[in-house]
Amino acid sequence: MKKQILSIFTIFLLTVNIHSQTINFNVPKYSGSDYTFIIYQGQNSDTIQTGTVPEEGKITVTIPEKYKGYEGLCTWTLSKGGGLQFIATPDGLTISTNDGAPSTSSILYTNSSETDSLNSLQKEQNILFTKIENYFRTKQSYSDNQPLLAILDKEYPALQQQYEAYQKKLRSSNQYASFYILMTNYLKGIESKIYLPDQQQEAKEELIHYITSEIDMSRLYTSGAWNNFISMTFNIFPEEKNFGIAMTKILTRTKDQRIYELLSSDLMMICSQFGWDDAQTIIVDYLEQSGRIKEPTGHIQHAFMLNKTKTGSKAPSLKGVGSVSSSVLIFYESGCEHCREQLDTLVARYDLLKSQGIRVISISSDTSDEVFKYHSAKYPWKNKLCDRQGFKGENFLRYGVFSTPTIYYTDKNSLIVDRKARLQDIKALQPIIYQAKTHN
Repeated sequence: MKKQILSIFTIFLLTVNIHSQTINFNVPKYSGSDYTFIIYQGQNSDTIQTGTVPEEGKITVTIPEKYKGYEGLCTWTLSKGGGLQFIATPDGLTISTNDGAPSTSSILYTNSSETDSLNSLQKEQNILFTKIENYFRTKQSYSDNQPLLAILDKEYPALQQQYEAYQKKLRSSNQYASFYILMTNYLKGIESKIYLPDQQQEAKEELIHYITSEIDMSRLYTSGAWNNFISMTFNIFPEEKNFGIAMTKILTRTKDQRIYELLSSDLMMICSQFGWDDAQTIIVDYLEQSGRIKEPTGHIQHAFMLNKTKTGSKAPSLKGVGSVSSSVLIFYESGCEHCREQLDTLVARYDLLKSQGIRVISISSDTSDEVFKYHSAKYPWKNKLCDRQGFKGENFLRYGVFSTPTIYYTDKNSLIVDRKARLQDIKALQPIIYQAKTHN
């Protein structure tokens, strides 16, 4: 286990009445303070209510009907600084405090067995973390004291058993608080066992199992940790094919259709931004086979279109050129810095590409003819296309391109050999790219 104590938000569980989901505050010490109340939906946050704490300090926040039964993280912030983070559940309580800087001990809860359980779990975890920290700190400080080390080593198995029993209790509970503590533990690199430095591969395998086989995506959706979770997956699956496979496992376990579509859309956007075409192909193939996306829109629609021009498929003809055999096609925008880098590389390597019988065709998303002509004037190749329709242009739509740069390489039969965001990532072109590089 990594030597890191998790600092968990102070979490409070709130209330609903019979007719609507309401959250009641009794906070007279905050009288006159402006506040904002926020809930979380995936990578987005939604401001539910704003206002000023009245003199008596009583506030009622009503969760909108579209979020009826909301269970997840909420944030109540004050314009002057401070506030609370807590978890709303369909069951509930009223929060009261007379403290200007409320803490767990100064908050009064009514009818909240969930909060009592949460506080108990947090206390138990903190005690365990303290014991573990003390164990490793003592071993390090007295590394030459063999009698003391022998005593410590006898205590270690019992410490491990206590910790694993606590982790088992978290997993066996259906409470949101248990999910939240377990999930945030993993985000902080805290696993279910105390892993030693030479056991980090085991720790990684456990984390992979949690990501792909355990995490509750419906609860993650309202936890405020959606983006942190997605970021963590990049660190765990740096190879895009492994990332794609892992994401299909998560999608398979995601039963809520709304969350399924949101996750799918986020994944398509991420794959596009990082140029992870192999991962995107794996995920799109899964989505199409699942049949759960009946009417694709936005990023999913574009990804479905893009999947029609994946590696090995016949490259569509280009309006203004026709067949695109033995060609490098670059879809770009003149104002895009990454596009300019790729175009500059093509200009520098153009003679070598031409000597190998490879055409270069550039397709611009510029909507200004003046901008297009100004920037494309320096490109030495013949085929420079721009219909001034932006990403709605016919060629962009044929190839399903919705981000730039997007680069295709085709063979003599007009079959797509590769599709990437960078020339150096197209393996078939690497000998030319790096040969040219040594000559420059």
